[in-house]
Amino acid sequence: MLGAFSGRPMLLSIHTPGAGSTQALLGDLNALQESSGGQGGVIVGVLTAFAPDEDPASVAGRYPVIFPLVQASQAWLEQVAPVRALPSTILIDAKGVVRKVHAGAVDRAQLQREWAELLAGR
Repeated sequence: MLGAFSGRPMLLSIHTPGAGSTQALLGDLNALQESSGGQGGVIVGVLTAFAPDEDPASVAGRYPVIFPLVQASQAWLEQVAPVRALPSTILIDAKGVVRKVHAGAVDRAQLQREWAELLAGR
């Protein structure tokens, strides 16, 4: 699922579509993508924890984003990402090393700073 982005810094934002903060979070990620678009990093939104009767494709369609938005099962998250809370934000460097994990909400200014540092190779 994320192999297409290997070799690039990545901000992985994992959240549930039913959360009230999802729209604001995706707006913050859109702003980050716009401000850092040409610097080689990639922001990926991961939607998970769907209700049993929800169609993930229609849920994802409700959120206009300018970065990849993917759907993941809980099983995938347990195998791939160190998620302890939703939302979670994971910053991964170009070598695939997890540099920062935020369990729960993260301040927009802090996220901007950490993303800029990761893009700069720090």
